[in-house]
Amino acid sequence: MMTICRSKMNQYQLNFEAEKARDIGIQRAVDHADKVTPSWSDRAVELFLAYCQENKGTTFMTEDVRWYAEALGLPEPPDKRAWGAIAMMAKKRGVIRGNGYAPQKAVNAHCAPKTVWVAL
Repeated sequence: MMTICRSKMNQYQLNFEAEKARDIGIQRAVDHADKVTPSWSDRAVELFLAYCQENKGTTFMTEDVRWYAEALGLPEPPDKRAWGAIAMMAKKRGVIRGNGYAPQKAVNAHCAPKTVWVAL
């Protein structure tokens, strides 16, 4: 039997590569959404910010904003990962912060944990 040892350096490299791949996938998704629906991301950011303004101090998941935006007429993006880019923009603007993860991993997201946000 062969034993595999991973140094911390190798683990950091794997994490970096995984994060890079995630960011590339998210950017491709938002670029595709903007190609299918011009300025989709601009409108999505506006609606994300409006949702946060209306729900200050509450916790929510990105899906809640997506449903809100779709109810206000924003077309669904071809790939829902585009919403990841919008959430990251809101986080960078200081409108939201992470507040843990939903208790159940999402089957529709390859069992990835779902971030719970708080509107600031």
